[in-house]
Formats: sequence, C-alpha cells, structure tokens
Amino acid sequence: MILGCYSLACFTKDSKDRVQVLRSSSFKYNFHMKRPVLLHIAASIVLSLSLLFLLWGFNPDSKKIQTIKVPGLGTQILAWTPRIRIGDRGTLRLEFDAEDLFSSGQIKVGENNSTNQISRPLNKGDNLLVHARVESVGLILEPGEELIQPLRAGENLTFVWQIQPLLRREIKGEVWSYLQIVSLGENSQDRYPITIVNFDLESIDLLGMTGQTARMFGIIGICIAFFLWRGQIVRYMPHLAGRSRQNSE
Repeated sequence: MILGCYSLACFTKDSKDRVQVLRSSSFKYNFHMKRPVLLHIAASIVLSLSLLFLLWGFNPDSKKIQTIKVPGLGTQILAWTPRIRIGDRGTLRLEFDAEDLFSSGQIKVGENNSTNQISRPLNKGDNLLVHARVESVGLILEPGEELIQPLRAGENLTFVWQIQPLLRREIKGEVWSYLQIVSLGENSQDRYPITIVNFDLESIDLLGMTGQTARMFGIIGICIAFFLWRGQIVRYMPHLAGRSRQNSE
C-alpha cells in the first residue's frame, strides 16, 4: 500500500515536471516564432515616431510679410519667422526700396505712425542714414538691437537680425526705423521717425523638447529601427543583389 502511494506520488510529480517542461518549451517555441513579428512591430513604431520628430524638427519655417509705402522714400518690407522651435533661430528682415527717393525734391517721414509728419527739402548732396532698431522682450538679437546703413536712390537696403526665443511663449515686438539726413558742412544728429512696425511670433516645443533634441531623437530612432530590422535586411540582401544583377544583364 505504501509502495503504491509512493509510486503514485512519483508519477504525479513526474507528470507535473513534464507539463512544466512542455509549457516552457512551448513558450520558447512560440516566442521564437513570434520574435520577428514583435521586432517588426517595435521597429515600425520606433521608425514612425522618429520620422515625426524629424518632420517637426526640419519642417521649413514659413514667413510673414508686411509691406508699407512711405511717401517720398519708397517701399518698406518687414519679413520674419512667425513660429520658431525652442533652441532654433529665425530671421527678422527689414528691406527698403528707395524707388521714390529724390523724386519729389523733398522727403516725408512720420506718416505711418502716431508722430507728427515731418517734411523737409532734400538736396542731391545730402547723405541719408537709416537706423533700424528692434524692441522686444524675450528675444536674443544678433548682431544687435540697432543697425545703421546708408540709403541711396534706386538701391535696396536690407537689415537682417537672427532672432532666438528664450522661452516657450508668444512674443510681440516692434521695429522702429529712423532717417538721419547728413548735409554737407553740417553735423546734424537729428533723426526723423519713418515707421513703427509691429510683429508677433510664437516659440514652440514638442513634448518639452527643443528642435535640436527632437532631431537628435529622430536620427537615433531611425538607427534603432534599422538595427531591429537587421535580420530581415541581411536575409533580403542576397535576393536584392540577385535581382539587380539580372536587371543589369
């Protein structure tokens, strides 16, 4: 009786061990069979997210443009980047086209803002200097807030600032432009206001990431995806090489 019970216990234990071994073997077999599928799914997810990061990080910046006609002076064009990724730089460009300069024999400034309009005769020997200054909070400006360039009839004049937001926020600013008339034999420091142009932009991020961080994660993710696909790539390389050889023949 005791011997029979002992034999039954041993048989039961051996059966349980066999079942555990079979289950373990079945799990390993199923995992081995499903492993390529799981790697393919993981690589597809990683690649999709990486492409989204790269698309956001390298998406071309749009431009916003304002055009103002300044009587007696010409056309003023302000163009800037309205959306900038945190960590990246945009541009702020102010252009003058002095097509009307000297056309009326006098110059009028101050018409496009709240200051009083100033009109004065303009002689051929007068030298004109345009002062352009950006006033804004939360922007890094290069090469500086204020730039000065000479203005000549029939020539285009361009001021360019590199702008970089400090924080994620909406930013508003103004571009002030002044005209300084330097006559022969005079040393006048008077500056006449031309225009005050408002601009606004938005600094953005992606899940708290800067533009550089998003691009870095995108490139790393693509490398990881191809690493997960390395088995399939190696498997299909001879097939692709054979097809290219047939096409060449």
